[in-house]
Amino acid sequence: MRVIKLGGSLSKSPELYKWIRAVVDLPDERIVIVPGGGGFADHVRSLQTYWCFNDSVAHEMAIMAMQNMAVFYAGLDSAVQVATSPEEIQRLFEQGQVPVWSPTLQWLDQYKVSHSWDVSSDSLSVVIAQALAAKQLILVKSVRVPKDITVAELVEQAIADKAFSRYIENNIFDLTLSHKDDFLLLPELLENN
Repeated sequence: MRVIKLGGSLSKSPELYKWIRAVVDLPDERIVIVPGGGGFADHVRSLQTYWCFNDSVAHEMAIMAMQNMAVFYAGLDSAVQVATSPEEIQRLFEQGQVPVWSPTLQWLDQYKVSHSWDVSSDSLSVVIAQALAAKQLILVKSVRVPKDITVAELVEQAIADKAFSRYIENNIFDLTLSHKDDFLLLPELLENN
């Protein structure tokens, strides 16, 4: 099993659908899609700046942003269905569907995920990949990332969230970075891992 994080920054890019189709077109692979929060999460940030509500409220709203994006991603292709737990993910695989993960607060709290902007969908993709004992995590980014970049550099350059290095330090999977334009390379990314 593999996890692919398609960030919210792709939500207004034609490459989003191309990545989703690339996943759907590989029916023998078990690939879970993790959405970013996109413009919904950006709106939460701006509301928090204006209204000064606490990080727990912002965290709950940001998770809802990811849930909205999961519904959006699923709406782009009938083969993609929303799943909120590892059990639902497995059930969708058994039905020949591609799961897009919609995290819940209750599930994340079991994994003691911090209620902080330091944790975004990058770190959450690590959490679900670990819970699923995934073989590989692919992060699709809107910026080109050098192949030899370290996790620390990803965080320092704000390519991954501030908590990413903490969440990934005990990973059991291969981490692969890809650019949003490289959807045709998905089979190759899977072969190399």
